[in-house]
Amino acid sequence: MSTKPTLSFALLAAGILLIASVCSAAAPKTVSGKVFLDANANGKLDAGEKGLAGVRVTDSVKFVTTGPDGSYTIAVSDDEMFPRKASQVVSVSWPSGHWPVGTWWARLDQIKDAAAVNFALREDKETGPFIFAHITDDHSSGAVVENWGKHFPQMGQTLSFVVETGDLGYAGPDSAEKMFSDIVAHGRTLPVPIFYVPGNHDYVGVHQTEWSKDDPIFGGGAYTKHLGPVRWSFDYRGAHFVGIDWVRPEGGKIECGIPDIALAFLKADLDAVKAGTQVFAFVHFPNIPPQALQPQKFAAVYVFGGHSHDYASWEQAGGKIINTTQIALWGAGACGLVHVDGGNVEFVYRCAGCKWGNWQDMAQKGQHIGFCPLFDLAYKIMPQIEKVRQPIAKLADKSLDVPAGVDVPKGTAGAMVEAEIVPADAKTLTLKLQGDRALELTWDGKWLTCDGIRVPMPLRQWEKSVRVRAIVVGGVMQMQVNGMYQFARPLKDLAKVQASAAGGAATLKTLDVYSYDPSKIKP
Repeated sequence: MSTKPTLSFALLAAGILLIASVCSAAAPKTVSGKVFLDANANGKLDAGEKGLAGVRVTDSVKFVTTGPDGSYTIAVSDDEMFPRKASQVVSVSWPSGHWPVGTWWARLDQIKDAAAVNFALREDKETGPFIFAHITDDHSSGAVVENWGKHFPQMGQTLSFVVETGDLGYAGPDSAEKMFSDIVAHGRTLPVPIFYVPGNHDYVGVHQTEWSKDDPIFGGGAYTKHLGPVRWSFDYRGAHFVGIDWVRPEGGKIECGIPDIALAFLKADLDAVKAGTQVFAFVHFPNIPPQALQPQKFAAVYVFGGHSHDYASWEQAGGKIINTTQIALWGAGACGLVHVDGGNVEFVYRCAGCKWGNWQDMAQKGQHIGFCPLFDLAYKIMPQIEKVRQPIAKLADKSLDVPAGVDVPKGTAGAMVEAEIVPADAKTLTLKLQGDRALELTWDGKWLTCDGIRVPMPLRQWEKSVRVRAIVVGGVMQMQVNGMYQFARPLKDLAKVQASAAGGAATLKTLDVYSYDPSKIKP
């Protein structure tokens, strides 16, 4: 028997140890450089360019401040969320009146010279009101972010920047690199800068015990490689912006929740912010403890997040803290536009590309209106419909080896459809609603498509089926899919509902159709 495999294994093991040693050594313990005014905006520190004093630099744990010549030195702290130190990031927290030129952060293992990590800023003399956009939970590796950005000109709004509060995709050991590369590529198509904070789906190994192993992409490693710090801050036109992460170590795993180190960073950041400032904080789910936001110090604190896949807004501490969660971006998209005019802050939740007006008219014209606040009309009238609905037809536990359908009697003024399909190994599922036109809802295991709107929809861990609930109101079909994906599309005179599967087996658990009298429904 040859001894080569044993020898090869020994050499391989030695090589791994050597590589690990080199990688570990590649993460500097101390970083220094200059924050400077980039007169020619080339992103490089050229002869004669002036250093900026009093600018804060952070390792996402603590802050240091630049000296009179703009120089700084920071001893990089340990971060409980990054057991692999090379994945940590140093970034600049720029003041009002300035804006970064090029990259405003540096990851430790990407630094070529730890004694010359310079940050370039340009002057930003704009003052007065501004608008930023908040989006969240796109779950598409940035594809729908680009889609939404295409609507900027249509919306007639001039945005300063965008903030996305996490769950950018589904980061796994085999998918994270492509996911974050795609996010960067899509983000570059936006006409304004975009800043990110991570959600639970953006950490590789979330809910797994091996999260802390020394792997370049595990935990937040893939995130920081492509998107920069998981905690950051900056000032803009007199307002302060800060973002923190929302996963924490717990019992050997990464679980949901704000880590203690993020709260410590938040305190260190806000301690240095001038009293009376408007503060805007971003986290995947806006459950920051009120006392951590120092409401007594500031004019007001606004906290933005997502995670719940629903729109909600509430106040704490006598109205000085306003928390907002947002419905996920998905599909044609929606966002929160925040108009800041000194102490006056206006929050508008609106769809990409559609104008405010009569919601039924918008749907009948084929415009996307899902995710508008007006969509909650469906939730308001649903209980009323359930009280007055009358069954038309019911199907249950039927194999979809052939399509199954239910006819709706002619002249039915109002209709409600409830369907549940278990996909088994079927490659596609389709629910066809036939009225004055054919409206198809198709699911292929990853994407849900309805009337030209395509949204990402992998089943969540606890889901075994695709569940659809739809109502017809005033010539519009409003649908909820798996309790949170929402569509409103033009459709009237519903005549038939048909379920089918292709490419494998599927079971129709239920297909129930009800009628109701619209005159008894009061929106």
